[in-house]
Amino acid sequence: MLEEGIETVGSNAFCHTRATSLTLPATLTEIGGRAFAQCPALEAFYYGVRTSGASIGECAFYDCTSLKTFALPTPVNVDAYAFHNCAAIKSFYFNKHL
Repeated sequence: MLEEGIETVGSNAFCHTRATSLTLPATLTEIGGRAFAQCPALEAFYYGVRTSGASIGECAFYDCTSLKTFALPTPVNVDAYAFHNCAAIKSFYFNKHL
């Protein structure tokens, strides 16, 4: 889990890491391109953002082949190929107002 108060995860910041689950703070408004790309062990992603207009960059989760669960509480902008080759995704959870 990243600490509350962080607003941006830069491009390639966690690319190729072995994280299995991510919980991102509500203060985070931008996930850079390829920020979590090619993390083969990543299975679940929870984004607590409270501000609509936050963004998930191009190829941010590219090739996260074990990613099964994704949760978003508010509307966010999702760039091209953000979840490319994430074939294991079984559950997307969105706020009921989306």
